Amino acid sequence: MADGVTLYRIFIASPSHLDRERQACRETIEEYNRTEAIQHHMLFFPVGWEHVPSGSGNPQSKILDSLEKCDYFILMLWDHWGTRPGGRERSSSGSEAEYKAAVRCLMADPSEKPMRDMAVFFKAVAPKQMADPGKDLKEVLAFKTRLEAQHKLLYANFDSVEGSQGLRQHLRGQLAAWKEAHLTGNLEKAQSSQRVRPRLDESLKPTAPRRASSNPEVKKAERLARERQEVEADKAFARAIAGNDPEALYSYGQYLLSSGLATEARAQFRKLLKITVAGSHWKACAYSGLGTVHKLRGQYREAESMFRKALALEQRARHRGCVADQYANLGIILKRLEELDEAERMQRRALKIYERLGEREGQAIVYGNLGVIFRKRGNQHEAERLLWESVKLGRKSRSLLALTRAYGNLGVIYRIRGELDRAKEMFQRSLRLNERLGSLVGEATQYGYLGRVYTQLEDFRRAEHMLQRSLQMNEILGSRNGLAKQHTSFGDLYAAQGDWVNARKSWIRAAELFRELELPKKVQELQGRLAREHTPLAVVDPGS
Repeated sequence: MADGVTLYRIFIASPSHLDRERQACRETIEEYNRTEAIQHHMLFFPVGWEHVPSGSGNPQSKILDSLEKCDYFILMLWDHWGTRPGGRERSSSGSEAEYKAAVRCLMADPSEKPMRDMAVFFKAVAPKQMADPGKDLKEVLAFKTRLEAQHKLLYANFDSVEGSQGLRQHLRGQLAAWKEAHLTGNLEKAQSSQRVRPRLDESLKPTAPRRASSNPEVKKAERLARERQEVEADKAFARAIAGNDPEALYSYGQYLLSSGLATEARAQFRKLLKITVAGSHWKACAYSGLGTVHKLRGQYREAESMFRKALALEQRARHRGCVADQYANLGIILKRLEELDEAERMQRRALKIYERLGEREGQAIVYGNLGVIFRKRGNQHEAERLLWESVKLGRKSRSLLALTRAYGNLGVIYRIRGELDRAKEMFQRSLRLNERLGSLVGEATQYGYLGRVYTQLEDFRRAEHMLQRSLQMNEILGSRNGLAKQHTSFGDLYAAQGDWVNARKSWIRAAELFRELELPKKVQELQGRLAREHTPLAVVDPGS
């Protein structure tokens, strides 16, 4: 403790060929300290082999001595395992030696070793390498397979330094979790039982194609992905796409997207777009996949353009189910862009087709989307009716996705009405279903909604905990829309406690993010908050 600031040391381990990524980690920690940590009287300090003093003695021993004084540990790996360290160290590489030392520190008594938590980040490997890995990559993949089997350690994949779900976003999400531990005083060493989470997020997948795979290698890869055997799934997909099979490329793009590797997914969808003939169904699928990438990145106009191209191709081919899917996709994007009348038209066109086809899940999801549109217009009565219709159809079709969204949006309606217990019940139902679905997007949304309820109940400690969880998840997702909403909610929480300095900071940050997303109405709402400083806030719809 110095000048009232708590310092947490983070050891960053990696083979030497990840210099750019190491620098990005240091820069991200510095930026996070400036924007998030220092206001809470805490700082993170990066430590690595660069900080170990030179001199006599074995360098690896000095590195391990430095590691043992750290609070957190991050290991980054790509396609190179590293070189064997000198001295008495028996590990096959310096990175492995540092990993093993961090595990020992995590298991040690806190009074002896301060290590509280650790994470591993894997940089995506090109499919050609996965299909024919050399000795070094085999070592990395064997290590990753051990982590999969043990379920003891958090790990994440990244395919770029910048961008949605890139290295910086993953690290910011980890820093947010460690900041929350500082704020709540929960500084116990991490337990493996608390760290396992499903990785694939069904809510992130594009909606087309609508038929089961006919390619045996793709079927095998998809089965391995469902079973969470990620390394083997990667190998199977690498073999499947070797012949430029459109079905394999699309399925691999879906898998990458739902695994958080949006940049790699975009590359597969672009490749699919390039190799398919004009007017083909697979070209429409490629546009749909690219639209989903843009949607996740908050690039709503680009997403709209891609979905409209997919729609035009499916209309020409008379693929009615796929046409309905694209109408629904467009309705969601237009709702995000606050073009509610056009969004409603798109959703109703989708609903008409789903009804003709007898597709209850599609109907359930569309009724939920229509409910959100009417809620945003202020017609809460009609919104409630539509959302309960979504619940009814969602139960009949056993659609967890439809039910999570319907319950969450019903909670928003009841919160605005002041029926806080009923609102909390709806949000908790949605949260439980999102956990079953494995949807990080859905969990982040419901934690944010619960934070707003607890703010209204003046349970500020619990409200802050919920909002921190949501903020952390949105950092991992790289969702500017989600981050903007949670910064808005934090501003409201601070204002409710009379902390106008931090309220103003949070609202300004939220306005910056909404401005980047080209959502002027949201910016105006926040400007209204800033103009009403020191005035009690009305209950508002946080958007969706």
